[in-house]
Amino acid sequence: MEIKPQISYAHTYLCGHLKTRKSADEVAACDARWTRVIMTTEEYQATSNIYYESFVDSLVEVKGRKQQDFYKGTAYLRMDVKTPCTLHDDRFGEQGWTFELCALHLFFFPYNICLFAIEIEEQAGSDPDKLSYAHGLLRETNDYEQYDAKSKSWVLSLNAPGYTKAIEPLLHVCGVSGGEGATSESRYANLTCTGNKLKAFQIFGVSELSDSLLYELGSTSPVGCVDDSTHSYSPAPSYYEKIMAENTISVFKNWKALALLDSLTVIQLGGTERRMWLWRESYFRLIYIHAYYQKTLLFVVNNLFRSDAANGECTSILQQMKQQEHWYAFSNISYNFLPQMIYKAIDSSLEIASERTQLHHYLVQEAERQEALNERRVGKLLSVLTVLTVLSALYDGTTLICETLGFATGGHAYRWVLTALCGIVVLIFGWWLCSYYTAKNQRRS
Repeated sequence: MEIKPQISYAHTYLCGHLKTRKSADEVAACDARWTRVIMTTEEYQATSNIYYESFVDSLVEVKGRKQQDFYKGTAYLRMDVKTPCTLHDDRFGEQGWTFELCALHLFFFPYNICLFAIEIEEQAGSDPDKLSYAHGLLRETNDYEQYDAKSKSWVLSLNAPGYTKAIEPLLHVCGVSGGEGATSESRYANLTCTGNKLKAFQIFGVSELSDSLLYELGSTSPVGCVDDSTHSYSPAPSYYEKIMAENTISVFKNWKALALLDSLTVIQLGGTERRMWLWRESYFRLIYIHAYYQKTLLFVVNNLFRSDAANGECTSILQQMKQQEHWYAFSNISYNFLPQMIYKAIDSSLEIASERTQLHHYLVQEAERQEALNERRVGKLLSVLTVLTVLSALYDGTTLICETLGFATGGHAYRWVLTALCGIVVLIFGWWLCSYYTAKNQRRS
């Protein structure tokens, strides 16, 4: 009988993006349970001995230290919840799947980007297959509610009442409540306004290190499907080998990590809370959140670009991206090799650098197109002004000549002078057109 791997420690952050115009001060003022987390000077100095000071400045507030102008509004709020939760599903039997909702986190960044994390922890000894399935359900916020045609309202379909109740403070941040008018759309779908499910930063202590287990937990696939070629979720060998070769982070023999587009999963042999605190307190809080902010902003800017480019907003969006690149696009973040390696792996898995390059290319093209359109508009305006100027000059010139020669205004002589001057202008304009098109044809040939 095959022995399943055992989970000795399981800690997960389910991350998403909230659409809100509220600042950290406004959110904290509305709900006293939110606590603003500010680094002490000592903590800042200790962190800056590992990470570059400019990188730390982009993520935290420091007591008594003034934030740089671009980072103003950057803040971190935390709400300790510590609520036991049960997720019911046929897969889990009568007892359901039990876990603890530890805390809610909010991260405020420039350009009205607000990220959140739902921090959960499973019991030691949890079944890996059921854990993977439970995480898959919790990440699909679009499926938390279903529309009931009879009552014409949205009703909860995720059977985890303690959990859905405990995360309601996140809904209040983005202005969604359960009051009147809330039935027009799903409330919990607002937790994934960019993307189709929550991202996951997962840390597991396991009884054995296995590439297949790492892949299955990271992709929330059924545990055992990699080695079972008949399983419907079994990955194609070429895909699996490519993912594990390009996205695995492995430095020491006792742990491995897998960075994917929507998750970062760490497994450590016999890992415990004490042994894995760095992944929570440093690598998640600093590296992952920093990368996720950049990815989210690229989503937002992409949408703005597609919707507003025709309205002449491209230049301001391009300027916004240049500022963001200056203040957030680090090539190096740490004096130590391991944070740097993790940072690059997450950046690659989220496709941040490639997406930024592509978007920047499109933005430059659109800015050039808008500039050309503006030049044409100015050219047309100048043409109209030129015609008006020529007509005015003809009138003034005819009047001056007639007055000098003593011809009456409006008489035959006056009209002859005006006709002659118009003929001269037409000849000059015709000569200019001939010269222009001759030179243009010569350039083409």
